[in-house]
Amino acid sequence: PEVPDRVDALLNAGPSPEAALVAAARSLEQAGARAIAMPCNTAHAWADAIAAAVNIPLLHIVDASLAAAAYHSPGKGLRQLGILATQGTLASGIYRRRGGSHLGWIEPDSVEMATLVTPGIHAVKANRLDDATRLLGDAVNALARRGADVILMACTEVPLALAGTNFAIPLVDSTAALAHACVAWAIGEHPQT
Repeated sequence: PEVPDRVDALLNAGPSPEAALVAAARSLEQAGARAIAMPCNTAHAWADAIAAAVNIPLLHIVDASLAAAAYHSPGKGLRQLGILATQGTLASGIYRRRGGSHLGWIEPDSVEMATLVTPGIHAVKANRLDDATRLLGDAVNALARRGADVILMACTEVPLALAGTNFAIPLVDSTAALAHACVAWAIGEHPQT
């Protein structure tokens, strides 16, 4: 709770969370952690600084999410990736940069962000899950209509709203993908740095 707001830092020149995130990573390393996982997509805008400050791997949520998305798109290959995330995550460009230029990215437009995604995320935080499910479900359908092969739920609140829903397009929970990457790392499969 002492880490400054990541979205505010990225969009409104609010206080940077970098020092707090680096301090937390160093504290974990000093406590004996052998790897770090950070289950906040937006905080990964500072992942390079965090990784440079410690001598243990930072398992990156974007890498885990892209691997999960590729798994859900076998055969036809992953070409168009939809993403539902905070405005800060989208503005940071972390998914586009790590995903590479071979992927097409379909993001909510400014109207969808203002009327569906941001209100949907806020509805989850306010425990109005029915509203959140409707709003974020409409956002999923909008990205699917524009050609997404798979949609990344790249905000911890989005999967909470869409749990138990069914869409014609696969949805990938970035937090669950990171959890799977942690287990794989812990048992020695697909180590990441």
